[in-house]
Amino acid sequence: MSTAAPGRPAWWAARPQTPSGPRRGRPALGWKLAQVLAGAPDALLDTYETERRPVAAHVLGKSSELYQNLSQHRLSGLKRGDEEQQLTLSYRGGPLAGTGTTRTLIAGDRAPDAPCVTADGARRLFDVLRGAHFTLLAFGNAPTGLPWPETGAGLHSYRVVRRPGNGGEIADTSGKLTRTYGVDGDALVLIRPDGYIADATTTKDDARFADAIRALASPS
Repeated sequence: MSTAAPGRPAWWAARPQTPSGPRRGRPALGWKLAQVLAGAPDALLDTYETERRPVAAHVLGKSSELYQNLSQHRLSGLKRGDEEQQLTLSYRGGPLAGTGTTRTLIAGDRAPDAPCVTADGARRLFDVLRGAHFTLLAFGNAPTGLPWPETGAGLHSYRVVRRPGNGGEIADTSGKLTRTYGVDGDALVLIRPDGYIADATTTKDDARFADAIRALASPS
């Protein structure tokens, strides 16, 4: 039985959704609107369409590919992998993406998940990221005291350590988080409320985030 909505073709139920769909659109637009209302530059809202357009074009192309597979009875082509579930979407080179990189990630990428341990016990990193706040992951001896405006979305800062510690730390007991984020030593990764990497640096210097803060956050 097809799960397509009335009046929709059968392939509609298997289609990927664009970032304006319910799975991506609300977080992507919502945090920007909240930031502007809190005093961030109005230009922040303009970036929604700029970021969404190329990704939407890609998703529509993937939908056409799925339709072609269905029309030619290639059911194996309807498999919903990471690309179909939008796990590989990226805003690399977008108006809000910095220029920072690690061995595995580039600013604008979707922040990957990994197991971790917090003061509340074993969790997934996505649990830590969930919410209307920015997240700063500090690896090695990189500082966690990033200057942040008092208005608008807050900043949750965590030091990534090997063993469980206090509430301001995330324990990477398996080493998978560090490997997934491509970090060998000191590094800072700033993550937006919608789960995408705003910028990253593999040094202790957080000054490079000054431009990102001005673009993403309200003035102090």
